[in-house]
Amino acid sequence: MKNIYQESDGVFRIELSNGFRDDGTRDRIVERVYGTPEEAIKRRDELKALQKQMREEGLKAENGGYTLTQTSKIYLDDTKYQKRSLTTTRGYKQLLNNWILPELGDIKIRSITEQDLEKLYDKMRNSTNAQTGKKLSETYVNHCHKLITSIFNYAKKKKWLLSNPAEFVINPPKLKIKQRDYYNYEEMMEVFELLKSSDIRFRTAIFTLFNTGFRRGELGGLKWKDISKRKMPITENGVRKFQTTYIISVEREIMTVSKEMQQDPNFLSRYDIIEQVTDSLVAIKPKTDKSTRKVVVVDEVYDTFMEYKKFQIENGYTPNDDDYIFRTQDLSSVWHPDYITKEWARFIKVNDLKPITVHDIRHSHATYLLSIGVPPQDVARRLGHSEPSTTLRIYTHSNLIQDQKIVSMIANNIFNNDDIPNVEVQPLTLLSILTNDPKLANEDELFNTLEWFSHDNITHDDLDSYMSMCKQYILDTNPNLQDFNQAIENIDPKLKDKLLGGIFAIFDNDHELSLNPISDISKYKDENISI
Repeated sequence: MKNIYQESDGVFRIELSNGFRDDGTRDRIVERVYGTPEEAIKRRDELKALQKQMREEGLKAENGGYTLTQTSKIYLDDTKYQKRSLTTTRGYKQLLNNWILPELGDIKIRSITEQDLEKLYDKMRNSTNAQTGKKLSETYVNHCHKLITSIFNYAKKKKWLLSNPAEFVINPPKLKIKQRDYYNYEEMMEVFELLKSSDIRFRTAIFTLFNTGFRRGELGGLKWKDISKRKMPITENGVRKFQTTYIISVEREIMTVSKEMQQDPNFLSRYDIIEQVTDSLVAIKPKTDKSTRKVVVVDEVYDTFMEYKKFQIENGYTPNDDDYIFRTQDLSSVWHPDYITKEWARFIKVNDLKPITVHDIRHSHATYLLSIGVPPQDVARRLGHSEPSTTLRIYTHSNLIQDQKIVSMIANNIFNNDDIPNVEVQPLTLLSILTNDPKLANEDELFNTLEWFSHDNITHDDLDSYMSMCKQYILDTNPNLQDFNQAIENIDPKLKDKLLGGIFAIFDNDHELSLNPISDISKYKDENISI
């Protein structure tokens, strides 16, 4: 098979000559096919036909093709190909201007090889962030690789290229999912106590973030008209009644923009800018469709907003409905979102708290909701995530009623926490903890129970320690189980295994006992029933 090389079973490499690059070296089109020899031959012929067509038509640019700088600009400006948010575009430009274009910008895209990209990635891996002084993370390099891949795929669709060199990088950067940090219940309570002595603007901002999980830009984009209250129907003990419910509408985000971006004559329409807020701030549509949402909040959040509003009035500023809520200290302008981050960092340092970012406050809210049993789809809707289901796109009256249930959980667990709700432990989970045998319980049920008790995230490495800790807690608070525990510990190991196996068979809902009716039960009556 000409131009086709078999690398392994079902894997074929196609190599076609593609003339010469600018530096005089031979250019090749390389593509792998995973399948049969016939499929490899078919793909080779398609590439040859496309190659011939491109030779006949010529490249769609002078002097042999666009440079990467030219291609990147066309890619970013082509909103018909891909609609991007202002935040995404700004991130792309930072990657291009700081790393990609200084190294590869002047090279024509048909001359860029996978080796050129590998050199760029290696250089980035050995470089540091100018602001933090830390080495660039593998995730950051991965973002760069994904952007380059996307740009070259765009060039392929435009028929400026036949193959994408990014697809053949031997050691592409890996995306490493960072385990976000967060505050648990006790740590949130400590923050709430410390906020009581903070200024009203900072207290309102941070208290709201912890109770809503808003993004920083969403918080900054709030206007007074977004804070409302209404009567909502609820049912308690079979009785339907109406309860005052406080709602925050997320309609926009605040973000910073550079002077360079504002020089674009189509700046406002290109990025769905709602309005220019200050010289460096704009209001944009929320991140995704689901980010536009209504969130029910506890009374304490609403009261804090009203306290901040009263502060503004007493200090000579009368806010109207269309004003942004968070303002500078002298109330003359809108509070820049970067200062929320700076003040939070200062608050952590002064009070010697565990360092987490402003965005980690959002993660803390999500983690807490899940820990008290709020269904994941409701948490996703509250946070404006775009994952669980398309039905969550519609924010209706029923959504607000469900949100009221979430707020009731928060109010009961945080602000009126004299009676912390009990957790109902399943029999096999309890037996698993008391016998230090995790195999007896459903794994998810076991982990959920231990995390409920401890308010910690538990891994398999921690499992033994947390089972022992929770076992001691259960025995100390339930003396009636101590005799059972002592009997289990003193029993012969073989007999213990048989006993636990029998108990497991009785309680395991996934393996019910199978019993058939008996047609003649007379002999059992004779043996067991005395008349």
